[in-house]
Amino acid sequence: FVGVSQPSLPLLYPLETPQQLRFTSLIDTMDWNCAAVYSPDWLDALTKARPVMVAPASLHTTPNRAFCLIAANQHFSRVFLTGARAGIEGAANIFGIPLLPATDPAIAACSSVDVTLQQQGVRTAFYDATGPDAGCLAAAAAASGYDYRVVGQAIAEQVMGFAVRDGWNDLGDVGRDGNPCTGNCRPYSDYTGYVPSGGATGWSPGLEDFGDGYFFRQEHVTPQIGLDAALRVITPTDRTSRAAPAPAYDYALENQLVIGRLANATDYTKTEIELFDRKLDVILTVFGTLAGTGGFPSFEVALNFLVGYTTTEYDAGIVVWKEKVSHDLIRPTAYIHENDPDGLTACYDREVRGTKEIKRRDFAPYVRVMPHSEY
Repeated sequence: FVGVSQPSLPLLYPLETPQQLRFTSLIDTMDWNCAAVYSPDWLDALTKARPVMVAPASLHTTPNRAFCLIAANQHFSRVFLTGARAGIEGAANIFGIPLLPATDPAIAACSSVDVTLQQQGVRTAFYDATGPDAGCLAAAAAASGYDYRVVGQAIAEQVMGFAVRDGWNDLGDVGRDGNPCTGNCRPYSDYTGYVPSGGATGWSPGLEDFGDGYFFRQEHVTPQIGLDAALRVITPTDRTSRAAPAPAYDYALENQLVIGRLANATDYTKTEIELFDRKLDVILTVFGTLAGTGGFPSFEVALNFLVGYTTTEYDAGIVVWKEKVSHDLIRPTAYIHENDPDGLTACYDREVRGTKEIKRRDFAPYVRVMPHSEY
């Protein structure tokens, strides 16, 4: 399980926080749904009902659940996180787990919707897990005798079909004006008409560079998801009703605290910042600690923990994004730059790797400022 998961991590680390939440939730949902097929009463993590395909009781075993998970991740990586495919197949070979070299013909024949993945230049079939495709996928699984390799592909297709319809504009098929994109579409584009509020305390795009002379302005990442992204557990009414109060920041005080914390940062503090800035490392540390100390009495309990953790984290992230965009507040770095820019302050300087007196306009945090508003 760990070996199959590892190849996806380098592809997840560079993603912005919302996409990390989304992909970890999708993967853990897919893994859990494999287990649900080979169980007497477990539910589909997306529909909260029994899966459309259920294997006979004689096949309800841990190996079938685990091998289905590996087949699902292999198939998922043909479309999403494509760079992970070779690593997943390599891990399966190490453990002697046979996988199909291509999409099973019965699965491929089920397609009702062909979607061009502009960003990858390939064509694939996506399925509606609750529509007419569901019965076709169930029939394909049954015809295979519930072979984990075919079931895994069917589960992956269901999750991918959900993903391209989940309000994130994954394929960019909705243009920025809210109308269908006609070509050269940009994945995850905003279609809600979001405009940074700017002003004295509103968010405005930060300036970034790669250190090679190329500078660019940020755009707020996925502002549409707070209102439109499909939820895992809570209802749309829950999302609307869960509102965070205006924080009423004392900006002068808060930003002096920011400068002071950075000026007094120790090597230990910097290490903490680096760890918690990598969101995936947090859950991996929790999961790894529990697994390594016997916190999970079975493979299935571990799966249940993961799908519960990332499902909760995903819904929380969607509500947070709604509130971020609603309040749309300035980031500390921008506030420091724009208020008394020529004022001197003792602060951390990346070039000398220590504290020195600099002008406020030259302030920089220890890690990159994320491209979304403050809350």
